[in-house]
Amino acid sequence: MDNNYAELHGKAQGIGLMLGWQYKQPAPNESQRWATLVGPEGASISISQVWNQKTRLQISCHFPGGYWGVEKRPGISVSISKRPEDIARDIERRLLPAYLPLYQKAVERLRAEEEREAADLALAARLAAILGVEPLGTEINWYGTGDFRGGSGTIRVSGGNVSFDLRWIDPEKAEAIINILKGNQ
Repeated sequence: MDNNYAELHGKAQGIGLMLGWQYKQPAPNESQRWATLVGPEGASISISQVWNQKTRLQISCHFPGGYWGVEKRPGISVSISKRPEDIARDIERRLLPAYLPLYQKAVERLRAEEEREAADLALAARLAAILGVEPLGTEINWYGTGDFRGGSGTIRVSGGNVSFDLRWIDPEKAEAIINILKGNQ
């Protein structure tokens, strides 16, 4: 551990113990300029020295999958001279009440997005099977081969919707598609 940051990491370990959060040891190739604590359900915070105020620590929050609609990430600054238990109390009082509800919303949004993505992948696989081709994620390309001859195009699945980009198609299939769109099946 870089001696310049040993005090920061030692303090972070003490803060983690007081909060009941786990200190994450940085890998040898990771920056030691900040320390990370991991809490319930993967919530995590970083502790770093404020770059232009060496007497202050900045405590920042992390969210899964990016910011997820969080306009302003909660964060606090504390004196570096405080004891770990005092900093932990500041975090509990000033940061966690704002952070944890936002983190929970982000987790719920991420889970919903993962469910939508899984449903899109399943639909793309089902449609590709009808054409007799393999999907590329949620995109299906066909070139008049496989079980579906007489056309070429791309089908994309997103958010439960399907878009077609037909580059060419034979007249019989075009008439059939138009009749389906008109409701004349």
